[in-house]
Amino acid sequence: MTRMLHALFVLIGGVGLAMAAAAETPPAGDTPVDAEKPPFAAIAGEYLTAYWRAHPFAAAEAGLHEYDGKAPDWSTGGIERWVEFNRTVRRRLDDYAPADLNENERVDREILRYTIGGQLFDFADRKSHRRDPMTYDVSWGLLNFIRRDYAPLATRMKSAVALLEATPGVMEAARKNLDEVLPLVVLRTAIDNLKGSADFIRSDLADAFKPVADDALRSSFKSAAGTAAESIDTFVRFLESERKPKANDAFAIGAELFGELLRETEGVDIPLDRLLAIGQADLDRNLARAGEIVRANLRDTTVGGAMAMMKDHAYAPNDLIPAIAKELNDIRRFCIDRDLITIPSKVGPTVGETPKFARWASAMMSAPGPFETVATEAYYDVTPVDPAWSQEKQDQWLRDFNRYIATNVSVHEAYPGHYVQGLHTQRAPTDVQKAFSSYAAVEGWAHYTEQMMVEAGFHADMALYELAQIQDALLRNCRFLCAIRMHTDGMSVDEATKFFQKNTFLDKLMAEREAERGTYDPAYFKYTLGKLQILRLRDDFRKKAGEAFSLRKFHDDLLSRGMPPLVVTRERLLGATAGPGL
Repeated sequence: MTRMLHALFVLIGGVGLAMAAAAETPPAGDTPVDAEKPPFAAIAGEYLTAYWRAHPFAAAEAGLHEYDGKAPDWSTGGIERWVEFNRTVRRRLDDYAPADLNENERVDREILRYTIGGQLFDFADRKSHRRDPMTYDVSWGLLNFIRRDYAPLATRMKSAVALLEATPGVMEAARKNLDEVLPLVVLRTAIDNLKGSADFIRSDLADAFKPVADDALRSSFKSAAGTAAESIDTFVRFLESERKPKANDAFAIGAELFGELLRETEGVDIPLDRLLAIGQADLDRNLARAGEIVRANLRDTTVGGAMAMMKDHAYAPNDLIPAIAKELNDIRRFCIDRDLITIPSKVGPTVGETPKFARWASAMMSAPGPFETVATEAYYDVTPVDPAWSQEKQDQWLRDFNRYIATNVSVHEAYPGHYVQGLHTQRAPTDVQKAFSSYAAVEGWAHYTEQMMVEAGFHADMALYELAQIQDALLRNCRFLCAIRMHTDGMSVDEATKFFQKNTFLDKLMAEREAERGTYDPAYFKYTLGKLQILRLRDDFRKKAGEAFSLRKFHDDLLSRGMPPLVVTRERLLGATAGPGL
């Protein structure tokens, strides 16, 4: 399972993660554009229903379990219907003038436009379903059944059986849809992940359902799981024998599509050379700040040496989770004492060990979806060392996830990052605002909070803590610059690896993984994009508010309508003449 990589968000423009339309999705033309215009709420509701049918894994994760057990329709006809349906709804949205809508409807209209833009980018333009085998990984859907206790285990097992029975059909559709020639680095990653998915079905998924006593259901699961895992194995062999020999290095989407990705999913229309200059300037600022910290506090070493020093502050294995739980409480208390943001719940996430089937990251937030009504608990999962590892590997894991890095990750994942973000999204006034999020807004917010907490004085006496925050910022700077250069300017994976090594002080293996991720997730530049947009918005909001400016009010207002593209939030907070967001 450690080989599985998933971004578990319903994201606008979530490249490679979107699912094709289900057969029942309304085809284009069902509602004539010239017909009497229905209330805006009707078209919003129609799109939501169609979207969840088309994306059942995302629906289940959002807490809409009526879609459990269903697989996306990956047939050619299903994909074509989904594309045409999105085009039709986009045309229909043009019938609703912003002046005729209330504030929430105006926000919803823009969210729907950008959501549709992301769907059309994925399926009509980039065609991820033809270029990336990871598109067909069903493990995300299966993981939903054992990640949260939203229904009796036997009920969730029945849903798993239904999806497992559909898996061979998904694998067959993948064989039909994928291009003859695929990018080699994307193909290698997909093969590795799909092998992990088959292992997950045979081990972790099967183990999770062992307590179920229903013999007939257990028999059905065993049969379906065996057939599903074998169908994935067969698909992997197909990729290795039929696609890998023909694979090439042509992973880049090109400047035209990259610009479209920016415009259609985030509303950003800035020349790429200007974006590169913006990203380089932020990288330079962070490198300069790192140098200042070292010169002021750690005079006998270099920036790279200081970052290596952080690893000497590793937790003992038995102290890892209790220490992080205590630190999480300290972070929460700091946010409250400094009046940084409203935290809409007095109940925090439970800190514990990451389930064995999900240990692909050092720590992660597992929060309920915005529509979840039963399994409403939130978990902050921390991955402990595995006693089966060698002593060297255990030590390396703890050194890499040292005290300072762990604290910065906790800020990003929990307070005031993703956990608090999710609490506000649950309170958003419309289903559209709860359902759809911008990649740049979601990750930009969490990344922004890392810097904001340092600015607010959190652990002001710990130079290495700020250095950890800067190292993570440098990592996101490199993603920003390498994504653009790899996809529009011919930068190779090897060149990107060296760039990461030079500017983030990562070892070669970690730098290479980051560079390879950029080949199949060009949108990973959006961490820095969103952070910079929020910083600019904060400055402009402060100017508008004058002496009445409140950081808490800014943060609360920013999060009050979900996480749409930040151009939407910018106009809502500053007005139609807000000006550029970067």
